[in-house]
Amino acid sequence: MDMLGEWEGLATVGAIHRKTTENGSVTSEWYYFISSRKMGAAEMLQHARLEWSVETMHYLLDVHYKEYECRLKNRNCQKNLNMARKTALNLLNMHKEQQQSKVPLSRMMIRCLVDLEKLTDVLNIGII
Repeated sequence: MDMLGEWEGLATVGAIHRKTTENGSVTSEWYYFISSRKMGAAEMLQHARLEWSVETMHYLLDVHYKEYECRLKNRNCQKNLNMARKTALNLLNMHKEQQQSKVPLSRMMIRCLVDLEKLTDVLNIGII
């Protein structure tokens, strides 16, 4: 059986080993990639990180806003709400980074709901 025939156009095969230490516990994961584009290790790592950042955003939208449970039928409303959610997450992340805060996003979101001053602080981050 000709295995290369099944992978016509394959130009790059790679693996990334990721070790994470959190609270003294070490996790080790391997990620495997294939691509029709020829690239070196540095470029593959850059593409992998870009993909992980996109997946992280989808995860945050689902966890914090239950986006997959939203049943809006109007496509424009869906897009507008998605942009508003992403804007809110970006403002929260900018605020968190600026304050060098270790507070989880979920707690920051609740604080913004109950404390107008906190909400104002977060919203003012986006103003230049």
